[in-house]
Amino acid sequence: MDITDETPLPPLRDELQFLEAGDDVGASSGFLIFDPVDHKYFRIGAEIAHALANWNLGTAGKLTEAMTRRGVAFGLEQVSDLLQFVSANRLCVLGAGGAQTLISQQAARKKNILTTLIHSYLFFKVPLFHPHEMLQSALPYISWLGKRATHIVILVITLFGLYLTARQWDVFVHSFVNFTSWDGLIILGVALLVLKTGHELGHAFVATSYGCKVPVMGVAFLVLFPMLYSDVSDTWRLTDKSKRLKVDAAGMLVEISLGGICLFLWAVFPPGILRDLCFFVATTGWIMSVLVNLSPFMRFDGYHILADGLGIHNLQERGFAIGRWQLRKLLLGLKDNVPEEFSVKMHRTLVAYAWGTWVYRFFLFLGIAVLVYVMFFKLLGILLFAVEIIWFIAMPLYKELAVWWARRKDIQSNWRGRAFLGVALAVVVGLFLPLQSKVRIPAVITSSNASEVYAPIAARVDTVFVKAGSVVRKGDVLARLVWDDYAYFLDKAQLRLDLSERRITSGVSDVEERALRGVLLREVVALKSTIKGLQNQQEKLILKAEFDGTVSDVLEGLRSGLWVNQETPLMNIVGDQTDFAIKGLVIETDIERLKVGSAGVFVFENLDDKTSEVSLLSIGLSNATGRELHYLASTNDGAIEMKTSQQGQSTPAQTHYPVTLVARGRVTKFWPHEARGTIVIDGKRVSLAGRFFKHIASVLIRETGF
Repeated sequence: MDITDETPLPPLRDELQFLEAGDDVGASSGFLIFDPVDHKYFRIGAEIAHALANWNLGTAGKLTEAMTRRGVAFGLEQVSDLLQFVSANRLCVLGAGGAQTLISQQAARKKNILTTLIHSYLFFKVPLFHPHEMLQSALPYISWLGKRATHIVILVITLFGLYLTARQWDVFVHSFVNFTSWDGLIILGVALLVLKTGHELGHAFVATSYGCKVPVMGVAFLVLFPMLYSDVSDTWRLTDKSKRLKVDAAGMLVEISLGGICLFLWAVFPPGILRDLCFFVATTGWIMSVLVNLSPFMRFDGYHILADGLGIHNLQERGFAIGRWQLRKLLLGLKDNVPEEFSVKMHRTLVAYAWGTWVYRFFLFLGIAVLVYVMFFKLLGILLFAVEIIWFIAMPLYKELAVWWARRKDIQSNWRGRAFLGVALAVVVGLFLPLQSKVRIPAVITSSNASEVYAPIAARVDTVFVKAGSVVRKGDVLARLVWDDYAYFLDKAQLRLDLSERRITSGVSDVEERALRGVLLREVVALKSTIKGLQNQQEKLILKAEFDGTVSDVLEGLRSGLWVNQETPLMNIVGDQTDFAIKGLVIETDIERLKVGSAGVFVFENLDDKTSEVSLLSIGLSNATGRELHYLASTNDGAIEMKTSQQGQSTPAQTHYPVTLVARGRVTKFWPHEARGTIVIDGKRVSLAGRFFKHIASVLIRETGF
């Protein structure tokens, strides 16, 4: 805005209030402008306060002359900036054309529909009522809650509750299971309502007790999750830092106090809904206070406590400015003037806060992106996920890089900037050059002449004739099992057989017996088959080697008297190890990098420095579902990450294809009959960036398959 000495200054509104501001680390003194119409506070420095005090002089020239007489360098440029501030925030009386000016300002502040939608689904407020009169009326009746004696009583109750809970700790921990039921979720919702109502009333009542007005209370929605809020911005007028800190901490103290009282009540209440409600209030109150409210990286209670504790208003904006300045100086060697002068200790604190917040918000927004993807149906989830990543992660990074690009000449003019550009260029080249040639494939090597020995039925071990490392021949007895009920079932079947045969023999002259002859004959055949099966089962209890080999992996504790079942392998017999198979599972993005005949090495998982040269024999064309998946699944401590469906079925988290390999040269007997490992094989060269983008594309293609 271009102005001259004769430019008129619009008069300030009469209802504006000028108040003394609390101390700030970065300023010697300050003042507040309170707009009661919009209920907004503006903090200004002493220089601006003096300028506004002379604002009624009428013109820009007279204002600059008055400021010059006070020894303050305040020219037309500063008057122009101040005039823009006064007009933009509607602090002045609008003359002719004022309505059109308001319309123009409103249009300038109005966000486009896309920006509005993006911000609204993440966070928006719904004001419900104006509580100031209610708070003032109720304050005398609850003022005793702020007394020291009340705090001591609550502390004693909490400590006693901790003591009683410790005596039944197993019951308390087991109560967390209630979170998984629908009844538990309903009670949790009630507990959250109680806690958050108490939390906001804590802020509101303490602010009211210090003479501050709470103009509105309502519901705020964070990623569509509702939470109560109260407007306590009137605490800006409190010059005593300790009072502002009490207002900041009041909500958390209410939650912690309610949690302590409910912990005691949980310990003394009988099982039931009230006890479950006390459990949820106690646990949720403390967890929410520590994990959410106490965090200074979002604008919750922890942020305001830190800001007022440090004595820095607008902590986030000022901290971010210092953080950006320090980052540009450290990495790029830019020698800009520091945004604000602080002590060395405070400067480092603000830098640490800014950088910590950026890291925290990166992972927070990434988590929110995943959350919104899961919460909504797939098409909308993908859209919101992309918006979250682009708007809240990529855009801030792009804006900072745009500043670096605009300052590229300044960056190139100093050694630190040139060094950073060199390192950055080397990293980019390293990411995009196709340097990586090796493909790593989880695999399992198995002997084709190996078998696991199982009990045919649940039985008791009578005698074990071998041990790990024993060499056996085909037909050698490995162990003898005993089925204690064998004699009972055999005698029972034999008696029924004898009876049926006698009925057939003696019933030739009996009419009824002759009619049943066919049934009896079929029964005799069935009983003979049963007896034969029992005898075969008894023979199978003598476990024998099916081929020449070596005993390995004997079941721990296998001895006489041990009960075993048909599902647990008792031992393994490994035959000629020159005949074996190697199966691997390769991720789909690496399939095109492989070529049949490529050479590689099989590195054994639990055998240090043991390897075997291999070559690729074949590549499967369908998703892996074979036995090798069982060995390599993460559910069995393998390398293939698995996911479980709602039906309880485990499948690979990413698509894998089976590959078959063959050993090159002789394989020694240092490996057991089955061994996991990793195949490191020569493949088509690829860059790290190429692999990353290919993986992202694969995930997007999979997730967009409706």
